[in-house]
Amino acid sequence: MQVRRLSAYAVGLLVVGALLWPVSGWQQQDSFPLSYYPMFTTPRKRVVLYAVVGLRHDEETLAHPAVIPPRLIGTHEVMQAAVLVHRSARQGPRARRQFCEQVAAAVATAADFSHVQSLVIVRDVYDPVRYFTADGQRLERKPIHRCQVVR
Repeated sequence: MQVRRLSAYAVGLLVVGALLWPVSGWQQQDSFPLSYYPMFTTPRKRVVLYAVVGLRHDEETLAHPAVIPPRLIGTHEVMQAAVLVHRSARQGPRARRQFCEQVAAAVATAADFSHVQSLVIVRDVYDPVRYFTADGQRLERKPIHRCQVVR
């Protein structure tokens, strides 16, 4: 009886140890099912996102732009649109110009965006913790390319 009880305790301790092992920091790689979920546990200081926004007038500030929906960016999927914007923004001035002109052509034919006269590709910087716990504001918004919507 004593041996069975000791065996049960040993198995219990091994299971608890196996579950706590990923949290201990000994492991440098994530492995399923014993995961420490690095996508959630790794601190992120700043997040950079790119977006395409529309302006009614050339002199208008970026305070209240029109949000350009994914369908005018070239897809109906939000994440695919985000990747398209991100890629064009990171590939340099030529890619930005081509992408902006492509989106501007789509905006020019969209009746619900007839008020938009120009597009701006912007680079937004966020602090994730501050965004969700404090004011929900971005740290920085920088225009990186502008193009006209020709009708």
